[in-house]
Amino acid sequence: MAEDEPIVRAEIAATLEDLGLEVRDFSNAELAMAELGSPGRAQEVCLLVTDVHMPGGAFTGLYLARTVAERWPWIYVIVASGWVEGGEPLPMSVRFLPKPWHPGEIVAAVECARAGNS
Repeated sequence: MAEDEPIVRAEIAATLEDLGLEVRDFSNAELAMAELGSPGRAQEVCLLVTDVHMPGGAFTGLYLARTVAERWPWIYVIVASGWVEGGEPLPMSVRFLPKPWHPGEIVAAVECARAGNS
């Protein structure tokens, strides 16, 4: 998970852990990308939740979402944000959740991913 707001990151992490998922969280997209790029690490990941804009890194959450969808198509990607960038749309496999979201929406998106739907 990549989210710069610590409270939001903790809330998403708790929701995902309640679903039985092991969570790794990062404060920016660059750190998340470095982790995924580590040998063998991406093969262990089934879900990525990212915000759009995060300070302190070279990449945006949108870049992260697009790159993950392209390089590691088995990873289900959720972009949760209150801000939508104009221009190139997200890949079809990426789910967008507008903020403010309810934890139930994250749960529904994860259940959808587990069922193999986008």
